[in-house]
Amino acid sequence: MNLLITGGCGYIGSLLIRKLPFAFTDKINITVFDNLSSGREYMLANLPSKAKYRFFRGDVLKKQDLLKAMENKDIVIHLAAITGACDSFNMPDLFMKVNYEGTKNVVETCLEQGINRLIYASTCNVYGGKRENKLLNEKSSITPPNPYADAKYKGELECLKYHKDYKLPVTCLRFATNYGWSPGIRFNLAINLFTFKAVIGEKITIFDTGEDWRPYIHVQDTVRAITTAIRAPEDVAIGEVFNVGSTEENYKVNQVAQLVKENVENDVEIVHIKKDGLHFSYNVDFSKIKQKLGFHTRFSVVDGIRELAENFKVLFNNSKMLVPNLTSESRHYKKEQNQHIIS
Repeated sequence: MNLLITGGCGYIGSLLIRKLPFAFTDKINITVFDNLSSGREYMLANLPSKAKYRFFRGDVLKKQDLLKAMENKDIVIHLAAITGACDSFNMPDLFMKVNYEGTKNVVETCLEQGINRLIYASTCNVYGGKRENKLLNEKSSITPPNPYADAKYKGELECLKYHKDYKLPVTCLRFATNYGWSPGIRFNLAINLFTFKAVIGEKITIFDTGEDWRPYIHVQDTVRAITTAIRAPEDVAIGEVFNVGSTEENYKVNQVAQLVKENVENDVEIVHIKKDGLHFSYNVDFSKIKQKLGFHTRFSVVDGIRELAENFKVLFNNSKMLVPNLTSESRHYKKEQNQHIIS
């Protein structure tokens, strides 16, 4: 089986390429597609010998790159995107270009190359707004609260249009907010950031009241959901949209900060800062993926905090780690717009 993973050097992709070989009995061939504008080449080090790997430095905005990379592929997992919901307000055109037009290129190329299955990574952020009073499922109305979510939702619509019109075998996965350790660790995700700050002795800063709700999922469970979707029978997975996470793992931001404080062995201070602007609060129901695909998460937020704290302590105490810039990664994209960041 031959797989192509766009954004394969990113936060999710760098873990996925290491876990995929163990999800199948036969040896598989994995092509990692990335332009390395955010992901780095060292993400390709120490890969398991159970699979054969190939790296393709390419761009989802270049159709010729996709056509070449998809030759003789069976499955495409489309992770490539610019992330950062808040930062998307500062550069909406770039987010739309990469996250929607790039997805459109992937979808068109999958059809042209006769791909057997496409997995599209979307987000629960598409529900948006102040909607914490009820659980939102795949039939709930969509109100993208920012350009990032808008572009992701338009990508979903493109996938489903090609399924309806041309029978493209696609599954859309709306992931909860990720957290947890991966080779391509991101520091601008709430749980990762809070835990890192707690470990190095910095204050945890929460904007406004901290009463907004979010669903969360460990990156290892995200990877398992992708492999579950690949292996699922066509009649239950193709042409479908699934929320990916656990209904029990919806938390207020204040609750997440408190869990970090309780599980990191430091005197953690939590402060609230007033910040104007849009706030997103939503509880999500994940029963569909559990009922139809038999998927359930294995990690809790507490599990993830403890894992992150252990890894951060090793890095910080033993390696004299330089504290990274904790601003959102998408801010440096502005300087490199001509490179069409995909990681």
